Amino acid sequence: MPAFEAAFRSSEEIRQRVQECAQQQSNSVSQVAGCNRLHEAEARLARWLLTAQDRIGSSMLDFTQEYLAEMIGAQRSTVTVIAGNLQKKGLIKYSRGHDHN
Repeated sequence: MPAFEAAFRSSEEIRQRVQECAQQQSNSVSQVAGCNRLHEAEARLARWLLTAQDRIGSSMLDFTQEYLAEMIGAQRSTVTVIAGNLQKKGLIKYSRGHDHN
């Protein structure tokens, strides 16, 4: 951390990049807050899954329904229903437990 602080103080480019990163993070937090306030649970879950997929870099996500419910501010039973509906529409595939095939 001391080396980063020294570089931050001495480099305008590093300060700009850190400021850009902080702005992007602030924008992301604002968007998530708006989504959580305005959208129904299905839209929140879809956004959350897409964001996780982008950040992980894989289409295989290993989350429990309880965890997803916490992430979108809903009941686990709500996630069960939504995930079932998304799967029926062919948008996701999910299963209980681990499928090792």
